[in-house]
Amino acid sequence: MVAGDADVSWSPTPPVINQISNAGVPLVAIYGMPNPDWVIGTTETGKTCKDIKGQEVGVDSVGGARSVALRSMLTACPGVTIDDTKQVALGGGTGSAMIAGRLQYGVLHLDDLAEIQAQGKKLTILLRQKETNPTSHYLMLVVRKDKLAAHRDTIVRTVAAMIEAAHYMADPKNVDTVAEACMATGHSKEIAKAALKEFLAIDFWAQKDNGLPRGKLEATAKLMKKIGAIKPDKEPVSYENLVDTSVWKDANAMVK
Repeated sequence: MVAGDADVSWSPTPPVINQISNAGVPLVAIYGMPNPDWVIGTTETGKTCKDIKGQEVGVDSVGGARSVALRSMLTACPGVTIDDTKQVALGGGTGSAMIAGRLQYGVLHLDDLAEIQAQGKKLTILLRQKETNPTSHYLMLVVRKDKLAAHRDTIVRTVAAMIEAAHYMADPKNVDTVAEACMATGHSKEIAKAALKEFLAIDFWAQKDNGLPRGKLEATAKLMKKIGAIKPDKEPVSYENLVDTSVWKDANAMVK
């Protein structure tokens, strides 16, 4: 995104805030998914978050979205930090590794949970980000400021399509069609339907607003500063420099 190789990107909120705050990268958020679905789970029974000490934990990459989620969730587990764990970079393969028995602990999505449980594996949820960090924010649709200026109409239409898709997925009569489309990810229709229900329950896809609430974004930036992801000599990016609210307004008007 920063290099200009992509036009728009759904990117994890914490790393974007860190990039802008630390290096002044010219990105701006135009739409968001405000509610993270991250959990720390284990296939071992009778465990608590304190048992994660010294364990290998599946993440996407060190410093990536799952890694940041791990760090932030562990702030709610007294005496345990991310440095007490051994992060294993698996991209999106944490769930598969746990199903295969190669890993007992991992940072997971709701669809990962559905897949693991569908394979008959019992899973214990140690921490949920929506409970440990209720003010956290999941994803932002970001674009370079110069590309937004040059291609604003196309980008507005892209956001309009996503808003329309969010409404479509929330309509109960479309559940089978949505689940069939989700099979392209490798999940079965049954797993997709189960995951869709859970995603809708936490308002995963923003429908009524732009999904970029000031309170959540400012709280996320404050947390990034607190845990050291934003350098000591840098200040967290302001909401006004992080978000362009006009794109969603125009896109939502187009949907209506």
